Amino acid sequence: MRRFLLAAVLNLSLASPILAQGAATPDLSGTWVLNLEKSKMPQQGTIVSETIVITCSDTAIQFRYTTNGKKYMKTIVPNGKEYPAAIWQEDLETFTRATWEKSDLVIEGISRSAINHHVISRVIMRWVLSPDGRTLSWQADQIKSLTQVYDKQ
Repeated sequence: MRRFLLAAVLNLSLASPILAQGAATPDLSGTWVLNLEKSKMPQQGTIVSETIVITCSDTAIQFRYTTNGKKYMKTIVPNGKEYPAAIWQEDLETFTRATWEKSDLVIEGISRSAINHHVISRVIMRWVLSPDGRTLSWQADQIKSLTQVYDKQ
């Protein structure tokens, strides 16, 4: 189960849906580089390098990831609804939903049985921008040993 949660959290980091920027929400736009020294990564982790280019608009936020040389992109229309996630397993439906809690971006990953739609797991990620706007980090509420810290370029 822990392996599934870790996989779900890592996938959420690649498929992060985000709600629209209001007046009180920070602008996450910019190029962010993973700082492995400041991050807490799993021992069996495979991320060697990661850069995220975030573009915020009035209606969406786009994440463009380059992780270990591979590129991924996710754009979400911010309306608080669930969106299908990129985890594909037989008999499993996965969704993400995002909200702002003050200046923190909270992303919830939900996995349900495709047969009876019961929730199997729920993972919550919290993205936090430092007060000076130079560091962006995320941590999964359920896995305190996993924190990724990014420096603004």
